[in-house]
Amino acid sequence: MKPLATLFISFLFLVNNCLGQINKTDQKIEQYYIDNKFYKILSFKQRNNTELSARSLFYKGMSAFMLKHDAEALAFYNASISKDNQVSITHYQRGITLVFLKDNHKAIEAFNKAIALDPKEPKYHIVRGDAFLKKHSLDSALLNYQTASKLPNCSPSVFMDIGYTYGELGLYEKSRSAYATALKYFQPNTKEYDNINYNIGFAQQMNEDYMDAKATYELYLLKHPNDFGAMAKLIQINYELNNIETVTYLQKKLYSAYGNKQLRGEMRDKYCIDQFYWNNHLVFGYEYFENSHTNSVEVSHIFQIIDKNENLICELQLELDSLNNNSEKENTYYLCIVKDDLHQKFGKLPFNDNFDYSVLKSAIINILNDEAEPTEELEGYAEWCRYLNKDYHFGYDGSSFVNAVVASSVPFEFGWIKENFPEINYKSQALFFHEGKPFDILVFEDEDGKRLEFYFDISAFHEREK
Repeated sequence: MKPLATLFISFLFLVNNCLGQINKTDQKIEQYYIDNKFYKILSFKQRNNTELSARSLFYKGMSAFMLKHDAEALAFYNASISKDNQVSITHYQRGITLVFLKDNHKAIEAFNKAIALDPKEPKYHIVRGDAFLKKHSLDSALLNYQTASKLPNCSPSVFMDIGYTYGELGLYEKSRSAYATALKYFQPNTKEYDNINYNIGFAQQMNEDYMDAKATYELYLLKHPNDFGAMAKLIQINYELNNIETVTYLQKKLYSAYGNKQLRGEMRDKYCIDQFYWNNHLVFGYEYFENSHTNSVEVSHIFQIIDKNENLICELQLELDSLNNNSEKENTYYLCIVKDDLHQKFGKLPFNDNFDYSVLKSAIINILNDEAEPTEELEGYAEWCRYLNKDYHFGYDGSSFVNAVVASSVPFEFGWIKENFPEINYKSQALFFHEGKPFDILVFEDEDGKRLEFYFDISAFHEREK
């Protein structure tokens, strides 16, 4: 079921003020709802086949929504509105359901109607802001959050929304300021207080206020010594401050956590060693705890260049020179770039195991600026990897058609998810065609009820099964 906390705060107060007169049937259904008897509400029918009121239909919609029957919930909300279209909370809940159905455009229209009926309800502005945020309409999202923040009885968490949106806009000082405002409303022993401090540290880091960011994350880690994501950020900051001894100390702690199998999710095999902007693109750099055996080569580091729409532009990877390495001498690595199925090697830029990270970063920027000449090129890189019977996946996170994982079989798909996300629950699988290519889309759900979708390119075996 969906989290009750997102729905029930001041819920009955809103319902009773919006839905007006209540009859005996309404009272019975409302009590069922309070008692969480959602299936009983959905199966409830009036005697003598009399029609249910707008209020009862609303509760049927709420019950379907709580059971994650979103399409059914939408139908009940529509029926309720057809009887009484002057109830703001029904439009609000209809909009929430449309968000879950991934129709943010219609959700915004529903929230518009709720706000027109009750412009002083801050929740309505916040959820409309959330819908704009999902559409990446950042300015509109920010305006809604700011409007809500000025209304009576607005949740102080809206300042966290404002801080996040400023961050997405790249306005990190304003982001820090908004988070600092939010911090005033929460007690130091709360989860919200700690999350806000974490985000203040991130805003300081991205605004290049490295000394402040260092102090913020050090205090945060005193309370959360096993927050390895925060530890990775502190490594990034100390690299910028050239505190190499501190970097080495923190890296030893991370590698120890890796050895003890304490790391989860994306940090299961690597951690983010750096993030910075290049030509308005965000660059994420990762260091593998053990060399990644991907696409027939060993990779120690990978750098992903992401545009403002969160699309992967290219990847740079530090590849082991396996032909010229042996156990008697130090390993040699070369920077390579993969872009548009073209692999380029920069053989004039060798690195060993104990390289200076600032030199590596400078070399990466030179390559991105086309200021370094490749010594080798390979076109058709993905096909070459398939030829070597490797599961190549450009972008490899499975987040979209563009970044789909290339799968060799259906068992591979589930094995990849189990290896990378062992604690999520399977929900459904569907076949889609995108630009003439077949894809499996697997839907999972995490422990918080968040829907997760993974895209797999199944060209390699779908044709064989026809």
